[in-house]
Amino acid sequence: MKVVLADLPMAHLKGEPVTESPNLGILYLISYARERLSGVEFVYLEPFLTEEKHLRMVKEIQPEVYGISFTTTYKELAYKTIYKVTSATNALVVAGGVHPTLDYLDVFKNSNTDICVIGEGEETFCEILQNRMNGKSVKNIAGSIYRGCDQNALRHGLSDLDFFPAWDISILLNIMEVFGKNFPSLMFFQPEVVRIAAFFVRTQFGDCKNHGLE
Repeated sequence: MKVVLADLPMAHLKGEPVTESPNLGILYLISYARERLSGVEFVYLEPFLTEEKHLRMVKEIQPEVYGISFTTTYKELAYKTIYKVTSATNALVVAGGVHPTLDYLDVFKNSNTDICVIGEGEETFCEILQNRMNGKSVKNIAGSIYRGCDQNALRHGLSDLDFFPAWDISILLNIMEVFGKNFPSLMFFQPEVVRIAAFFVRTQFGDCKNHGLE
């Protein structure tokens, strides 16, 4: 099964922080799923791609699942991108990130998204792929909401932060070509940094569901 996980195509913002490093959340999704599923081919589309190249690669790959992450700031670009992807493929569209988590109704209203992942997506997205591969329904998976369906059970924050695998940077198709010697320093963060940050958030704010962030 072919799966594309994508940032928005934002070549027009080259030089801005949003395009200067890969999406670590997406890299974790890929690494987590790769350790648990076989027969899945992942392609990551980076944020510094042009819209033309982004869509050309999606058309060439013809993924069964297309996942995209975006914030509220860039939601209009996300909706435009999703429209073009669904016009060119039959992919199941899964949206995640800040905006789908906080306002999934807006996502469903303004795009052809099939599923919104709410909050942390490693376990949820992996289960979506597993069900899809096994011919099972993807409508009732905890931590997600399927278009036209009631909200599923929320998935609580990960209790075992040691699950984080190392990023598989082999997934980065174009980043060395673009950055060369200026390869983003963020790529050299270690998983321990993520564990410490997550621990801080949990100890300061407690269970995310009490703050509407689950």
